[in-house]
Amino acid sequence: MAHIEKYKINNGKKTRYRVVIEAGDSEKRQRKSKSFNKKKDAKEWMNEVVYNKNLGYKINKSEITVGDRRDHWLRKNNAIRRATTYDRYKYKVNSHLKPHFGDILLQELEPCDIEEYLDKKRSSGRRDGKEGGLSENTLKKHCVILNDMLKSAVKTKLIKINPMDAIEIPKPKHKEALAMDKYESKLLLNEAKDNPLMYNFIYTLLLTGMRRSEVLGLEWNKVNFKEGYIDISQSLLALSSGSKLEYEVKTFKGKRKIIMYDDLADSLKKYKAKQNEFKLKFGSDYYDKYDLVFCHPNGSPYHPNTYYKKFKKLIKKSGLNNEYNIHTLRHTFATLNFDNDVQMKTVQKMLGHTLLSTTADIYTHAKIEKQKDPISKLGKSLSI
Repeated sequence: MAHIEKYKINNGKKTRYRVVIEAGDSEKRQRKSKSFNKKKDAKEWMNEVVYNKNLGYKINKSEITVGDRRDHWLRKNNAIRRATTYDRYKYKVNSHLKPHFGDILLQELEPCDIEEYLDKKRSSGRRDGKEGGLSENTLKKHCVILNDMLKSAVKTKLIKINPMDAIEIPKPKHKEALAMDKYESKLLLNEAKDNPLMYNFIYTLLLTGMRRSEVLGLEWNKVNFKEGYIDISQSLLALSSGSKLEYEVKTFKGKRKIIMYDDLADSLKKYKAKQNEFKLKFGSDYYDKYDLVFCHPNGSPYHPNTYYKKFKKLIKKSGLNNEYNIHTLRHTFATLNFDNDVQMKTVQKMLGHTLLSTTADIYTHAKIEKQKDPISKLGKSLSI
């Protein structure tokens, strides 16, 4: 038998729920228990484990819907994923997958149901009010979520076969990373010179190759003017519930130190002096939860989309390629380093890539460009 016990902790201030599952006769009785903060989580765990043959107890699997399973999947990922990753998963599940599949019984989900979903989203899947469907890249991410959820259902014996095994996963078109040349970079900086926030934001990205979340999470105690480097060890995450500073970067190798070019250090010092004036002006009203380098005059963080909009305005005023975005600055940093014959391994470390192959795959175009001069010299030496 299985049941849930309600009990109190912290001198009766907090309620907990303990699942107790017992099976077997009096001589060989088996007992399994686990505690939860929420009753619904306790119920779900109980239903997950009681299928175990050793406990001699089974649930009615036929009543579980795809929506039930997806709710479980979300809760599980909330505990193990980075906040931004979970936030993206939650949006995709609640805005797309659950409304379509939610009421379908898990055991009745067929590959044709998933194919129908993909076809529908390709033609009219946007949720922002605009016409058109979702990209193959977005649909691939939806399939990753579906597949992970259904694989888990197979493992826990809620279904025998994963319907995703029969589905051809969408194949996104490879899009080459765009990068500016040094003349375009100077043009953009010149256009931004009257805006200290955006000038220093762009200049920092061009000379460090930091990710957007990393530069937005940069605090002044990570800018070491004395020794001339920036310590990259945290990110500002844009969540649906608001911005949050996370004291972890994307990967272990993402933690790194980048040398500051002297002109960048001088520019940031002037910018910091201006920010200190704002601190005095706002006084006790200054936002002091973080000590961000890039922020509102009152110290509070901008939403990351604000930088995107400001950046796109500068791109338009500069007459540069409209497809350039903030991530282009990171690619520009890498490409210009390759142009200056910096070794691939060094660029990998500066970018914070875990694998050298990631750096190589993204910047193949830069490596090919470097072949032109030696191939030309070789060709001339062999001409008759």
